[in-house]
Formats: sequence, C-alpha cells, structure tokens
Amino acid sequence: MGDNTITVSMIIVVANDDASKNSGELGKQLWESNNGKYEFVTTINGEEKHFDVIFKITLVTEIPENRNVLGGVNTFDVRDDNDRSIFDSRRDPAGTRTGVSYYNHTTGFQEAHVKKSSSNSRSTVGHEIGHLFGLDHRATGLMADDKSKVTSNLNITAGLVNSIINNASPGGLPETQNCKSFSSPNMQSGQVREKE
Repeated sequence: MGDNTITVSMIIVVANDDASKNSGELGKQLWESNNGKYEFVTTINGEEKHFDVIFKITLVTEIPENRNVLGGVNTFDVRDDNDRSIFDSRRDPAGTRTGVSYYNHTTGFQEAHVKKSSSNSRSTVGHEIGHLFGLDHRATGLMADDKSKVTSNLNITAGLVNSIINNASPGGLPETQNCKSFSSPNMQSGQVREKE
C-alpha cells in the first residue's frame, strides 16, 4: 500500500432509495473484489516499478461539497423498467437494455441507470459502473454491449484496468488517484498485468 499502490478511487452519488443503494453496493463489491489482483508496471528513472492496483468506490447520497470539479459527478440509480425518460428510443431502441450510462449535458453529470429487474445483476451493475470509470464497450466480457456476450467470469480484466489507468493523468480519474510519483508519460507507458 502507500507509494507501492495505485488507488483508483471514485465517488458515486446513489439515489437515496433501498434498491439503488443495494444495487450500488453490489457493483462496488464486484469492482473491489479485484483489489490486489493486478499490478501496474512502469519504468521510473530507468528502474522498473510495480504498484498494486486497488479500487475504492465510495457511495454517497448527496453531492460532496468538496468534490473535484474537474472530476465531475457520477450518479447511479435503479429505475422502473418502463421509465421511458431514461430507457427511451434513443438510448434503448429495442427495449432490451438492462442499464444505460451517459453524460448528461444539462446537469454535467455522468449518469448510470439500471432497470429494476436487473438491479441484482452483478454483470449489469458492474458494467454500468465500468462506464462511470470511463470504459467503452468491448467485444466480450463485463463491458460487452450485447448482454449475451457477457461471460460468466465477471472479474475485472487486466485490459479494463489498463484502459482506466492509461487514460488517466494524475488526479484525472473520477475524483482522485494516488500517483504522487507519476507523470503522465509514466502512466501511459506502463502496463497492467495479473500478479503472479
């Protein structure tokens, strides 16, 4: 821990209802269950350095006053399956999505919404939280766009973690990142791999 750790930290403002709080907790547990499984390896001053990767997701029900303005606000809630204000023809044209995530240009928030019928699905909730971390869709796995391509193995892969870290700059992830010894080139030239 400490200087040998990269903490990928995010605050998520969860709707203040039991379904949203329980579902948010499920997603938090999925991401945090991978703590210590991966390491970020980079070269600093000619020396190879290894950093344990730790996820820390904080769920709150109100927007923190001291939030990092540049990091924005991430929100999460559970909605009725028929809520067409969220699951509309643009975001859910076939009516088959179990969740949606998008940047709301009006509020400036990155929003994730999960259908009530999928609020206990680790894959759906974990997928939408992945979007809050800035991840795009992949061909298979947790971030697959088509739920039929989501594998039963819901581990966060080294590739997903690598995408989060390599796209970050110090302090650039939602809220904070413990990377005192990093500069952007160190972040972008490193690689995430599963620990042996």
